Amino acid sequence: MFLLLSTRLQGQSPGEDQWRQHAALQQQLVQTINEQGLTSKASDWIIPRDPQRLYVFTPQEQVHRPDDPQLASLLEDHAEKLFALAKKRIAENQAAACFQLLHEVLFYNPNHEPVRKILGHRREEDGWHVSSDRLRFTVGTRTQSLMNWPAKSYSICKTPHFEIVSQADEAQTRLLAGKLELWHQIWRQVFFEYWSRSSTLQRWLDGKGQARVPTKKFKVVFFKDRDAYVNQLSQWIPGIEGSTGYYEAAQKTSFFYAANKTQEAVAAEQATWRHELTHQLFHESRRSVESPFQDRYLWLGEGIAMYFESLTEFPRHVTLGGFDSRRMQYARLRCLKEQFYIPVATLTSLDKKSLQTHPEIKKIYSQSAGLTHFLMGSDFGTLRPKLSEFLQLSYQGKLKDNSFNEILEMTTSDIDTAYPDFLRVTSPQVESGIVSPETRTEFALPRTAVSATALLEIGKCPNLSWLDLSASDVRGKKLSGLRGCRTLRQLFLTGCLVDGQSLQHLRDVGQLTDLDLSASSVNDIDVASLKSLPSLANLNLSGTNISDAAIPALLKLPSLSGINLSGTQLTQSGVYRLQMANPSLSITF
Repeated sequence: MFLLLSTRLQGQSPGEDQWRQHAALQQQLVQTINEQGLTSKASDWIIPRDPQRLYVFTPQEQVHRPDDPQLASLLEDHAEKLFALAKKRIAENQAAACFQLLHEVLFYNPNHEPVRKILGHRREEDGWHVSSDRLRFTVGTRTQSLMNWPAKSYSICKTPHFEIVSQADEAQTRLLAGKLELWHQIWRQVFFEYWSRSSTLQRWLDGKGQARVPTKKFKVVFFKDRDAYVNQLSQWIPGIEGSTGYYEAAQKTSFFYAANKTQEAVAAEQATWRHELTHQLFHESRRSVESPFQDRYLWLGEGIAMYFESLTEFPRHVTLGGFDSRRMQYARLRCLKEQFYIPVATLTSLDKKSLQTHPEIKKIYSQSAGLTHFLMGSDFGTLRPKLSEFLQLSYQGKLKDNSFNEILEMTTSDIDTAYPDFLRVTSPQVESGIVSPETRTEFALPRTAVSATALLEIGKCPNLSWLDLSASDVRGKKLSGLRGCRTLRQLFLTGCLVDGQSLQHLRDVGQLTDLDLSASSVNDIDVASLKSLPSLANLNLSGTNISDAAIPALLKLPSLSGINLSGTQLTQSGVYRLQMANPSLSITF
């Protein structure tokens, strides 16, 4: 058996080999927990893993341990195995993987002295001193030099790594400060190879030094609201009104504002914070040129920031990437449904002006996000350390014409070929669970052939606003699984196999205002089931086989204001009859 396993491992990529070694330890822990009857007590320490997703652990000051001493002992034993695996990773020159494992060790054994020492933590009476948890507030006693704010009209919040000048209230500023420190810690784990060296980490492991808080602080300006942000920055940053946050490399400062506190506004606000912070950390964590992506690879500079938007927080860890991240929905939609794709070589050649004036700039941004998710998440993360090396050269202004091929060991044509396959989601992927379903607002799953079980998982997303299930078979009771999507407004069933029974189940799905049934199998009889959708305002039936016989059913939709009937079997006289019966209806025919 050992020889067979060794033979199989020889054909694996480094990322897959690392993934399977870690998974084997995790499976061993789960098996032992089950055998000893501790399953119900161990749920907080068992985290299912997705190979396309990155899991990063965040050390806390307060020690979180299980009450059961037997379980605590098992977790400490697992922590030791992870510590040994971390040492193996550094021997393989995988510094980021090693650094991340050190933090994971503390998840299972928060009192692991060697790791705490390596990371520069200090024991205190009630736990551990983790520097990122410390912040200090003062009132600005002199005119703020950059923004010209009068003395005592703003506060200064200093954290271990940031200096925030703020006109927002203290609660909002504390929220921003805490998030910036957390995300900085995550960024340092993910991109360890960018800001440090394997040899440095090896010295720490050998007891010759430890991680220290740098003396330089990243500067942030925090406005009280969007109006103040736009009014002041528009004087010297053209186009700022179109932004929701901004990093200015020349000033080495990020500019943010406090948003309205609806759940959607908070999520959008913090995604922007992460995006701009990523630019700042790459620019300022080591010496770099001011505009590393001015002439080429601009898609990657923006893409890596959009990848960091995918960060999802849990009490003691975060995830990055994944098929369910927001940016991936649009990337999937553009490529797999709309057939929009610019070859990477062409995309790379776009300079800043060409990109910003491109008529398809939004679609390019979606593709850029998808491509970066591919580089970070494909093949069990094999490309991640190589991407860090490439980014380092980019920010230093040392790229050569062949740097991409040499460092990533793949050509742009290789990416063009592999990318669509990476985008495709399988029904089992959805069935295995959606990370933080309450935060998911969009889902694009074209050509996924979703199962009833997968739709039940999607139904656990109460804040979903739109869903695309194009080219799937949703006949029968499948769509009943979506009844938990209470805020669903837009549903795209383009090219789907659909029937009257499936459409009847849509009455349980929030308050649909937009339904796309174009090129689907819907017929005249099926359309009668739409009467259960009183809020339906826009209906697309183009390319279907409906005829004039469907008109009575369409007239029973009280909120219908727009309908697309192009490419159907309706006659001109039938369309005229529909228009006369509902003069305010906008008809495309």
